[in-house]
Amino acid sequence: MSNTRTVSIVAIFTSLIIATDFAMVQFPNVKLEDTLVFSSAYAFGWKIGLCVAVLSELIWGIASPYGFGGPIIPFLVAGETLYVAGGAIASRIWGREVKKISVQNFFFGAIVAICAFLFDIETNILTSVILTGHLTLIGAIYYIASGAWFMVTHELADFVLGAYLAPLAIIYFLRKFPLGKVQIEPVQKSIGV
Repeated sequence: MSNTRTVSIVAIFTSLIIATDFAMVQFPNVKLEDTLVFSSAYAFGWKIGLCVAVLSELIWGIASPYGFGGPIIPFLVAGETLYVAGGAIASRIWGREVKKISVQNFFFGAIVAICAFLFDIETNILTSVILTGHLTLIGAIYYIASGAWFMVTHELADFVLGAYLAPLAIIYFLRKFPLGKVQIEPVQKSIGV
């Protein structure tokens, strides 16, 4: 895949993510970001998925209407890479045969929800370390418990969006860019005759 196409794909996914994050800001922890990162890694591999995850989480961590993410931004970025791993691994398991409606939808939703659970645990524990200056079992449990409502909504939303939106996004991008790779013919330099 050419560098121009790679940058274009990353830019398309990142702009979709940021635009939909702002559009859905009134629904805390319900966003298309996780599903789109999963889909980008599924359709185009872990390198593009990783670029999409890092850029979208960095931009959102800085420009979020909830406020600047500050010292937690690296942990948010690290957590978002879980969706990259989920998409890349799922792609190896199921390959390019994705259907709009099938049993696969359940598995896609489950993978995205599991990634959300791990993301929430990781960010809640590391937030407790940042805020308290040390890691304790009580502190970790407190921060996980205090964020339980947000975790549940995050995981349920990611399950539903992963089950219904991920297959559609993957199908669309695989049709737009067959096999997730754009075949570019080399430019022939011709000498004017």
